[in-house]
Amino acid sequence: MTSATAATVNGLLPILNKAELRDLLARVTVLLGPNTGDVGRFHAALVSVFPKSERVPPAGVMAGKCKSFTSDVLNLEAFVQRRMKPGHPTLHRKAVCIVLRALCDLIESEGHPATPMTVARHVGRYREAVEAAFPGYAESGMLGMLLKYDNPTQ
Repeated sequence: MTSATAATVNGLLPILNKAELRDLLARVTVLLGPNTGDVGRFHAALVSVFPKSERVPPAGVMAGKCKSFTSDVLNLEAFVQRRMKPGHPTLHRKAVCIVLRALCDLIESEGHPATPMTVARHVGRYREAVEAAFPGYAESGMLGMLLKYDNPTQ
């Protein structure tokens, strides 16, 4: 870090309120955490699925509270690549968001609130959620077609 960058960072930190500092910490934790590529992309998609008023914990916190979180996220990422073939980072994020919205719908259909932590605990159920939201699409190879629409789960 250059001295100019350090001065800029030091000048900004006192300006940030507690919520902004927590958000900054969450983002830094994601960037510096293990498997930042897949887990970081998943966390960014999770943040975009929930309204800004809903606090999404850092990926490290979710991984600490959900034993299979990291492996489930890696499996979900592989599923998205294999079944949806996004090809571009923007489409990849959109594909993960589609799966996350389907997972939220599944959780809510069971009478539970779809909070970020609930979704983190149930990430391993992504196949079940996709099948419930889009019956037969995964097996027929049609999941990738969902990427052509803006909001396929609504």
